[in-house]
Amino acid sequence: MYEQEDGDVVVSFMDPATVLALAESADVQRVGSIAKEKLLRVIAKLSA
Repeated sequence: MYEQEDGDVVVSFMDPATVLALAESADVQRVGSIAKEKLLRVIAKLSA
């Protein structure tokens, strides 16, 4: 997150499902998918 010179705030997220897909554990990958769903809801609210 950072503020631009014009005062706009930019928020960026890393896709947890992509990062956690590197793990060989199905449980860890499921956590990544759940986290991604939650982050997508946050992004939608911030974009509204």
